Amino acid sequence: MNNQNTLKGKKKKLYTSFIIFFIICFLFQVFPLAEIANRPTPIVLGMPFLMFWIVMWIMIEFVGVIILYYLDVIKGGEGK
Repeated sequence: MNNQNTLKGKKKKLYTSFIIFFIICFLFQVFPLAEIANRPTPIVLGMPFLMFWIVMWIMIEFVGVIILYYLDVIKGGEGK
């Protein structure tokens, strides 16, 4: 029984940290934090910098979801 409580506590901590991660990623994609990148130059990979900024954060979130999935499987979650 104690082992299940420890496992639930670890999963809760894991999920809380990833919720914070995704909130930070979301905030960097919307106003006002996206204003950091709101300029027409430089052109990165053929895109204006703001578009590159948003695509970069979406890729970071994608990697975060993959990491969350594998950590969940490792910690004994159902996963599949």
